[in-house]
Amino acid sequence: AYAANSITPQLVADFKDGVYGKNSALSTFDGVLNHTRSSAATYVDSTGLLQTAASGVARENHHVYNGSAWVKEGYLHEPEAATNLVTQSDLSNWGQTRSVLSFDQGTSPDGTSNATKQTADTSTNSHSVSEIVNAPANDSVVTASVYLKQDTLRYAQIRIADNATNVNGGLNNFDAHFDLQDGVVTGTANYSGTALGTHAYVEDVGNGWYRCSIGLTKQGDNVRTDVTIYLATSAVVSNNTGFTGTGTESILIYGAQLEEGSVPTSYIPTAGSTVTRAAD
Repeated sequence: AYAANSITPQLVADFKDGVYGKNSALSTFDGVLNHTRSSAATYVDSTGLLQTAASGVARENHHVYNGSAWVKEGYLHEPEAATNLVTQSDLSNWGQTRSVLSFDQGTSPDGTSNATKQTADTSTNSHSVSEIVNAPANDSVVTASVYLKQDTLRYAQIRIADNATNVNGGLNNFDAHFDLQDGVVTGTANYSGTALGTHAYVEDVGNGWYRCSIGLTKQGDNVRTDVTIYLATSAVVSNNTGFTGTGTESILIYGAQLEEGSVPTSYIPTAGSTVTRAAD
């Protein structure tokens, strides 16, 4: 099937269909290619579940969701290393402001019951959870990403804040508002400083989950970066997403990540310290 003008190619590497050949004979991925990676790494299998490939093992069965089915994309190759700067990706060390985090509350993208629930308390104000992360300073671009799912609330807002000491009094915020039912960004805004937002993305990862991400160009000399997730009751991006809670307004959360770079890379779980996924 890969011949052209009756000439059989000496090497075939069809990543999408998983067909490999060498010297006119079918082979395997390892039979025609050399692959190395000095760490574990995640990918999505044919059932839509997040899986972990061991150190050195190629992620050759990666799938993406097209809105109705999981489609094989083949070999997931990330040529640069990435570090998740969030030390507890399940949010177990995040600050809770008029919100309560509860753990193991639903099935997460990895297929186990380890999703985290964020629930509003009964206060009248914004309801959020946040983490202070050490990230590169001086004009670096950082991207925050997290898996979110609608529970009793349809909307959520993510803020990434660069607390630079020499930028307009020391604060540089960028916000993105997400619809967790339709899987869209409903708005973005800068609310203080001269925030240089780079992007706000949504990726449908199936089973009602969306990977939401937001990027910011850091300014000044402070390594501190704040990542905040707000509960919201409308589709409008706002500097104050406040409402009077009843103790029932909630969303599901999984897999928080902050990394240097302008796009979210494959999810890197953490449990107490930063973790680096090595390059393929």
